[in-house]
Amino acid sequence: MTEEPDNDSFFGFDKAEDYDDEVVDHRSRWLTVGIIILAIISSVFLGIQGERSLSAASFHSGYEDRTWVLTGTYKDLTPDLKTKDNVAIYSGKLPVDQQLDNKLFISDLGDPLTVHAGEMVEFRGSDVGRVRADFPQEVDALLAKTKDNSLEVIRTGAQGTLKPITADVVFSEQLTGWAYIIGAFVIFAGGIFVSVKINRRRSVMDDNEY
Repeated sequence: MTEEPDNDSFFGFDKAEDYDDEVVDHRSRWLTVGIIILAIISSVFLGIQGERSLSAASFHSGYEDRTWVLTGTYKDLTPDLKTKDNVAIYSGKLPVDQQLDNKLFISDLGDPLTVHAGEMVEFRGSDVGRVRADFPQEVDALLAKTKDNSLEVIRTGAQGTLKPITADVVFSEQLTGWAYIIGAFVIFAGGIFVSVKINRRRSVMDDNEY
């Protein structure tokens, strides 16, 4: 007496095998999507950081060895020159450096003044806001000697964040900026390369099944 093949078990095995293949296929698809998304996010982040560093280098270029840092204390508010908001007025003491003696200080708060090293001056902050609470009590100010040999505060920032501009500072900003930009391209290209490899491997596996 011969036993009939168990068709139900046979087809059940096929279904389970197909299900396993489908799970693997879905996993590879999601892995590919995840790699691409991660590569895009990382490259965008690095690109933004690189653009900021290169912009800073471009802004600082030409001010090498012509800047000083002074601390300013909040004094009052005044309308911003470009927006409808306000900017803070700060007062601070010029560094004690003979290069600052008898220089014309331009503050955009009044007529230019001839100043001397160690003298108190007033200047605008870089931040904009509406009320007193929007501005810090003290800031660092980057004082620069311009090409016409006058003095201006070209930017302000939180205490401890600014330093005099040198050729090394500008070079470091340029190097950092390009490193970020190159890193962004490498990560993006690497993400695409890995995703393509995964897709090709999945296609080869599918072809081998047939």
